[in-house]
Amino acid sequence: MSDDRFAVLSEMEIDSWRALVSDFRGGSTCTVSVAIEPGILEFMIGYSELEDFTTVEAACDP
Repeated sequence: MSDDRFAVLSEMEIDSWRALVSDFRGGSTCTVSVAIEPGILEFMIGYSELEDFTTVEAACDP
């Protein structure tokens, strides 16, 4: 579930499913990836000065 374009910020389990919280290198998008067989469910939360979330910390806070 990892990709060199992303910096992994935390790993956790959500109801026994493995999950990663990562930041897209270069900024602007926090991604939450949850391994739910047979695939991966991903949520992307954008952040910038013009968005509701202005920092990586705010967008990626589990």
